[in-house]
Order: sequence, then C-alpha cells, then structure tokens
Amino acid sequence: MLAEVVRRRSVARSGAVLGLAAVAGALAGGVAVAGSAPRPASQPGAAVPLTPRNEIAARDDAAVLLARLALPPDAEPSSVEPAGDGGALAHPFIGPPATPNAVDDHGWWRLSESPATVLGYIQAHRPHGGHPGTSGASNRAGSPPLQAIGFTWPAIPRTLSTRMLVVEVVALAGGSTGVRADSEVVWITPRPASERIPPGARRLVLTTRQSGRVIQGPLQIASRPAVRRVVALLNALPASQPGVRACPADWGARIQLELYGGAAEGAGSYPLAIAVADPGGCGEVALSIGGRREPPLAGGATLVPHLSRVLGVSLQTGVPNP
Repeated sequence: MLAEVVRRRSVARSGAVLGLAAVAGALAGGVAVAGSAPRPASQPGAAVPLTPRNEIAARDDAAVLLARLALPPDAEPSSVEPAGDGGALAHPFIGPPATPNAVDDHGWWRLSESPATVLGYIQAHRPHGGHPGTSGASNRAGSPPLQAIGFTWPAIPRTLSTRMLVVEVVALAGGSTGVRADSEVVWITPRPASERIPPGARRLVLTTRQSGRVIQGPLQIASRPAVRRVVALLNALPASQPGVRACPADWGARIQLELYGGAAEGAGSYPLAIAVADPGGCGEVALSIGGRREPPLAGGATLVPHLSRVLGVSLQTGVPNP
C-alpha cells in the first residue's frame, strides 16, 4: 500500500550537513561555497516577495516523491520520531544537500514486521519512476543498527536538479520497526533575462592570465559573426547555484573576454561587457554588463572548448602538461 504520510517539511539552510558523496568529493578536491544575494529585511508595509516558481515546484515535487513510498499494510504514520529508536531516526541518513535551495519533506512510521521484512517490501514495491540510489547502514554507539536505501529520479531541466527519496529502517525497543523517509529536492536558481549581454558588441579582446601574469593575448577579434557567437555562448551559461560543492584543482588561470561596441581600438573604448572565466576549479564565470557586476555564472570549463572552436584559437588554461 502507499504509505499514509504525516510529514514535516523544511528548507535546508546553507550550513546543512553534506551528503556522503559530497563529503568524499570535498576531501579529494577543493570546496566552494556559493552564496545567493542577501535578502533585505522586510519593512512595515513593504510588499512580500513572491516565492520563486522553481522553489514552489521543488516543494510540490518533494510531497509527490514522499507519497510514492510504499510500506506494508500495517504501517502506522507518526507525527513525531518513534520512541525507542535511540535517536537513530532523528535526522536523515544522508543530506539534505548543503544548499539553501534544498527542500526536505519527511515522515515517520511504526510497523510490526522486522526491519529486514520492511526493507524487502520497499525494494519489491519500488516508488514509481525511481531508480536505486544510496544504500548503507549505521551502527552508532547508543543506537540500534540502522539500514537505509534510496531512490533517485531524473532532473527536470532548468527547474529541479537533485530529486531523491531516502528511507531508514531501525528496530525499536519492544520488537516493532521504525521507519523514516526523506524526499530531498533541490531547485535551480534561474538566470534572469535581464542578466544577458545586449546586442551591439562588435569587437572582442581576449586575455588569459595565470596568477596575475599574462600567458596568452591580448587577442583582438573584430569578426562580427565570431563576436556574435561568443556573446551567444555567454548568454547561454546558467546561473551558478548557491551552496557547498566539491571542485577540482584550480591552477589559477582566468580567461578575460572584453566586448566593445566599436570595431576598432579607441571607438567605443568602454567595454559593453566583461566576462572572466575560470577554466578549472569550480568553473565560475564573473560577468559585468555596463559596469554592473552580475551574479556569477557556471560553465567556465565547458566554455573554453566552445570559444576555441568559434575563434579558431587554442586557448591556454594554465593546466600543466602531464
């Protein structure tokens, strides 16, 4: 049967605990913390900001995924953590992801069957559309042994990235079984149309620096088709998402793209836009339009090969030769 859900919903704070996979990545490489713009304090009589559409979609999706959990017919929903679990079901087994864009919807149940029987039932009645995901066990001192299984769903482009359901099962004092399930969904911060480079660029100046030293350029590109394609590449980059994530090594190189309205030096001497791409590390792209700094973009690493093809130049990234 589909479990009746008595749940508690929360939106993760940026200091949330990293998932196991993210922790492993953080130990292997660098860790970046991407923040969202601070929200001004509300004033009396001020308009209440609207909840972003993608956040609403995440809350709705989390409720749907949690409702897809199937438990044995005698499952009794609980509005609080089941007694006798030694605190094992107080928190999710993994996550929520360490981002303010995470939504966690969870519930508890008590059952008469053994933990092994409950796990077998859940595995035999996989949630609709879910694929096997995280699984594991915990044997923390002072708590009964805990087992967990998880399921994942495909991302929804430009709306939701992470979509998963994690189920924990533990033997309770007295012979019954306690269950906790968490649906964890991360919504994508979109890039507003207002943060795109306007038409009018006719010239590009490209300079690559590593630790402040010029290693390539300045290269002057005055081909209108090439400049238009570069602008299109920059305008297609997604917004960098807030939160903590593991990043590969950063060799300190930055590729600066200056876009001018004039076709020659001295004409339109002030750049319409400046983009500075990190080809390694976390791959962020800093963008300024008309002298105004915009929120960071993602995709610096994948931008480099596209730029090389458009400009017909092998761009240097500062990565040492093997």
